[in-house]
Amino acid sequence: MTTPAYIKSYPVNDCKARRLWGVAHTYCQVCHIPESMLAVTGQFPSALQTHHIVKAGRSDEPTNLCRLCPRDHRIAEGERVPRGGNEYWPTITLGMILGVKRSEDPEEYDRDRLTVLRRNRARSESYDPLPDEQPLPESYLMERMKWISK
Repeated sequence: MTTPAYIKSYPVNDCKARRLWGVAHTYCQVCHIPESMLAVTGQFPSALQTHHIVKAGRSDEPTNLCRLCPRDHRIAEGERVPRGGNEYWPTITLGMILGVKRSEDPEEYDRDRLTVLRRNRARSESYDPLPDEQPLPESYLMERMKWISK
């Protein structure tokens, strides 16, 4: 018997669980701005947002979720966000999001499950594997220090 190339991932579609997960995560996992400070700073138009790490199926299970401020969510989705002058915030790659998830939610981080969710998209053995975890650029680490020290 051969192992099937395609493993059905059965994404979890549970809006209520996703909302409850979001309520329990009260700061941006990239820059660490607390949700309570979003309106005060004037930098961000709304509340924290829940980012799906693997897009295929948008599974609402905790291993596939990352809490981000609107700016960092836009950047993680591939948008270029102005920083001031002619500068833009650095790109946030999938590898960086994986590193953030592992460091901020180690009990929820399940690389094997994320791999299955990502593989489901391709439905074959030849798929784009998850990238290695990467550190965040220095500018985000500086933002973290600003909010951690408050």
